[in-house]
Amino acid sequence: MKKNYTQKIVIKKLECADLHKNALNSFNRYQLTTHVKYLKDGTFHCKAERFEENWDQNKKEKIVEYLRKCLEAGGVVIGAFNENKEIIGFASLGHLLFGKNKEYIELSYLHVSKLQLRT
Repeated sequence: MKKNYTQKIVIKKLECADLHKNALNSFNRYQLTTHVKYLKDGTFHCKAERFEENWDQNKKEKIVEYLRKCLEAGGVVIGAFNENKEIIGFASLGHLLFGKNKEYIELSYLHVSKLQLRT
């Protein structure tokens, strides 16, 4: 029998009011990396490199602070919210263009929470 894992997700442009100190409390930023790809002499290579990232509350609060500063400087933060109105994903774009021809903009954060699927 096929299980349905759908849930309603709301995506919206965030404002400073959305980014209170505990805005990322339920966000589960966990990543285990065992290999990395890198470019050398025009060719991609893969090497074993292990690291683990798991945000604690202090890290989450620092990221919220960074996102607020991004907004205050004129940048944009987009958030994805689950049915419980918890942030489950976010991205931030800076406010300044850079590069020789001002052709780039910084995408400083792009993260999705490790979701717990319901059955």
